[in-house]
Amino acid sequence: WFQSHYGVKEKELVLISDNELDYGTEADYADYEALMDYIQTHDCADPAVWAEIQRQIDVQSLLDYLAANFYCNNIDWRFQKNYKLWRVRSARGEGVLDGRWRWLAYDMDAVGWASMRIEEPLASIDPFHALLPWLSGLDNQTIYLDMPLFSDLLKNPEFKTRFIQTYLDLMNVNFDLDYAMPVLEEFGLTEHWLWTDFLTERPPYALENLRQAVELEGEACTLTLRLSDAAGGSVRLNTTQPDCSGEAWSGTWLTGVPLTLSAEAAPGWRFVGWRGDAEGAENELLLTPTGDLAVTAVFEKR
Repeated sequence: WFQSHYGVKEKELVLISDNELDYGTEADYADYEALMDYIQTHDCADPAVWAEIQRQIDVQSLLDYLAANFYCNNIDWRFQKNYKLWRVRSARGEGVLDGRWRWLAYDMDAVGWASMRIEEPLASIDPFHALLPWLSGLDNQTIYLDMPLFSDLLKNPEFKTRFIQTYLDLMNVNFDLDYAMPVLEEFGLTEHWLWTDFLTERPPYALENLRQAVELEGEACTLTLRLSDAAGGSVRLNTTQPDCSGEAWSGTWLTGVPLTLSAEAAPGWRFVGWRGDAEGAENELLLTPTGDLAVTAVFEKR
């Protein structure tokens, strides 16, 4: 998989599975253990500590991994169970070959049986306050919100904000039923209750789970994005790209939570600026909603 996707050969690969070394050397594993210990024994809010963490970790990869597991109510994982992370031994270039640790989604079948264990409707489960699966040496009453590493990293304001943004990005785009339907269709799952019902019912519960978990005071608001011409370009919302090719795209955000919109013009077009409840001429627009927000990205032909 690593070779076919990224050209990474076995001798270059370091892969950790369930806190054990799958590929790599003892020195690689020692580096991994040192990083885990560093995060848990240092103040992650310290700028110098945070800089070192970012030097060793692709933080967005970790945020995607965490947000996906929490949004999907996976209650059978932690940082030593049902998880994998990897890197290349020697950095070469940017992106996935830069030598930093990246996480992999792994063994998420609990998404389907979580409601049988917790005895609540699947979409309404609060995974942040669910009890961690039992492991030797771990207090069985520990909840995910207090999980080592995650609770340590949440003390960093930037990590916390980016986690909230990533969670909302996935909720609004990647796990939106309309966005997910073509993927489900590819696997023949468009009639499967687990996904169609769950993805339809999950958003309001997921939003409240998040608000309680990270103690957000903001209220739900509507974010509406438009393109002046669908052929003119596209808009990114933080880490995702909503489909704005129709009349408008709408999602749910939280007041007080910042977001970044980025416009990219199609070939033969140029970006003119933002219009609506927020305006600007730069391609990137930083906003912190105080209520419903509607913004149009304006493009014109060259």
